[in-house]
Amino acid sequence: CVMEGALGSVRVFSQNVTGIQVGPSDLWPVTLGYWDLTDTPSFTGVSSRPLNPIQGGCAETFATFSTPSSCPDLASRMGNLVLTPPDCKAGLPAWDVGAEQQASLASL
Repeated sequence: CVMEGALGSVRVFSQNVTGIQVGPSDLWPVTLGYWDLTDTPSFTGVSSRPLNPIQGGCAETFATFSTPSSCPDLASRMGNLVLTPPDCKAGLPAWDVGAEQQASLASL
């Protein structure tokens, strides 16, 4: 399926690639959301909340602090992709750790 008037994509295969020039895609007009998870400099935001040692029986050890936690939607239709930590991190070793070790978009 080709969209009339659309430019084709240009790909360069080399060991020393510095970039790829890409023209409009036939799918762009119907793309609802596009998040470039390889562009870590575009990530922003913080997901945080204080330590709640007993929250409905949830005994967390550490407060929640995950940054960066948001990636922009380049299609501008569905909104940012946001990494939301679990409500209860107790028993989840990937989450209930110090701030410097908690998961973030950059670490996924």
